[in-house]
Amino acid sequence: MCIRDSYTNVLGMKVLRTNDRPEQKYSLAFVGYGGEASDAVLELTYNYGIVLSEPHTARLKKIWACRCGSPKCTGTMLQPKR
Repeated sequence: MCIRDSYTNVLGMKVLRTNDRPEQKYSLAFVGYGGEASDAVLELTYNYGIVLSEPHTARLKKIWACRCGSPKCTGTMLQPKR
């Protein structure tokens, strides 16, 4: 379960809007119980391009898997090894 699922499925919040920023290597999701004009809203940030010095093992890929839901998602928050 990703963090956004915790807010929507467990706490009953709704995703109010999202903003994908692939050039800056992050995505935003805004969640809340009501509209942004009248209720509190939480901003969730999904960072991409995380650099690890060790090899990208199956275990690390699972830990750093991305579940943002964006159609352009690569499935990982890890920056590709060069």
